[in-house]
Amino acid sequence: IQRYGVFEDVNGDGRCAGPTPDVGAYEFPQSYTSDPIADSSTGNLIYNYRLFSPDSAEATNPLPLVIYLHGLGEGGTDNQIQVQRHIGPLIDTVRGPQYCAYLLAPQSPSGWFNSGSLTTLIQNIISFHHIDETRIYVTGISAGGQGTWQLLAASPAMLAAGVPLSAVESNPSAPLIAENGIPIWAFHGNNDSAVGAGHTRNMISRLQTDGLQPRYTEVPGMEHSSWSNIYNENPTHTGFYTGGDPSETVDIFYAWLFRQQNTRRQQPPPPVESVRYNSRFLFDFGTSGPTGSPDVNGNHWNSHTNLAPVGVLSTQATDSTGDQQALRISVLDSFNGVQTGGVYNNSVYPGTAQQDTWWSGNNDINLAENEQAMFLIEGLPPNTPCDFTFFASRTGNDSGRGRHSRYTIGSRYVELDASDNTAQTATLSDVFSTNDGSIQLKVHISPGSGSRYAYLGVLDLTVKAPAGVPIVLDAFSVE
Repeated sequence: IQRYGVFEDVNGDGRCAGPTPDVGAYEFPQSYTSDPIADSSTGNLIYNYRLFSPDSAEATNPLPLVIYLHGLGEGGTDNQIQVQRHIGPLIDTVRGPQYCAYLLAPQSPSGWFNSGSLTTLIQNIISFHHIDETRIYVTGISAGGQGTWQLLAASPAMLAAGVPLSAVESNPSAPLIAENGIPIWAFHGNNDSAVGAGHTRNMISRLQTDGLQPRYTEVPGMEHSSWSNIYNENPTHTGFYTGGDPSETVDIFYAWLFRQQNTRRQQPPPPVESVRYNSRFLFDFGTSGPTGSPDVNGNHWNSHTNLAPVGVLSTQATDSTGDQQALRISVLDSFNGVQTGGVYNNSVYPGTAQQDTWWSGNNDINLAENEQAMFLIEGLPPNTPCDFTFFASRTGNDSGRGRHSRYTIGSRYVELDASDNTAQTATLSDVFSTNDGSIQLKVHISPGSGSRYAYLGVLDLTVKAPAGVPIVLDAFSVE
């Protein structure tokens, strides 16, 4: 974890940097991590987040996910304050053992949340963790309470229940929440002078008018705070409510929350067919602009102009003929940045593809070799040969260090120096997909080269036919 700048445990004791994990008593058994997540649908809106991940979660034992949305006072970019205030009891609860669960705590720079960005973040978290998708809950305080209302309305098929605390009302959300029958337990203090209790009373009334039976607890004497008392199940804050489904007799807060199950969750679609043999896919990675489709040679491209976080990048890639196929590409380990300083020409690929790249590395040459980026490519026919061709360009040679990039698949690799490159490519031929039709690709610095950065501007993938598979040509076929 030193690559993320973590060199000490919570006591301030240094941890070893060798190959053997140094696990101390004060390194929590339920771990957390943080990565930036970007939502392309909202431009440059970026959320940092903390994810508490239970060690006991596995494919055969998926666990619930609780999403916590902070208030205005915890907005920013430090990615710490949103878990340091108000929710200590919630963190303790999800660490089990009675209610062991994942806890996702994003941080909004402004303090207000965008439901589209939150949905993108949650979907990425689901893709890479063992989460029970029928038991995903959202709770939030103040502005985060409004974010709770809005997320419930925007993604009703995703969420099993919502718990807004001292929430700013969201009038358009009520009909959608009620229509989807989402269980609600809302809390508000009757002495709240910052966000009056009328905000939650209005939401409860609208939900009831639309046919929902939400629970509502109005805490006597509570002002705009004391949320930790609710997350701690203090009976003066959670031991009573009005409304609710008469058939639901569980009164204890967490027992009520974690028994909610999303019967509206759509079943995943049936598996799609794998990529066709003899298909070619062209990917342009950069930031200056997409490569037009078709290009001057009639080829269609998949252009990714925003630096992608860990998560699914594309579920259906377009082949060079313009057809969408079942090729799925995900980022397992993210690149560090983007650059537009490549040499613009059309010697190998369109200039828009040659001029920019994503890069992995570090300004500190001693740390550069520890950096890597990694893709997972899925949907390929099982045990099928594929050809990978790579291109990257960056002006200058980094003061003589060079820009030696290595592209590794399994035990095989090829290298390419991106310095002032105009026409050189690197190719790995006959790389076979696994039994499940996947291939992992790693982009990193050539070890021992002295370079600080590795680059990827173009990925050119051809899925070939195994020996002995007939190649269909119009009305006849040949072996």
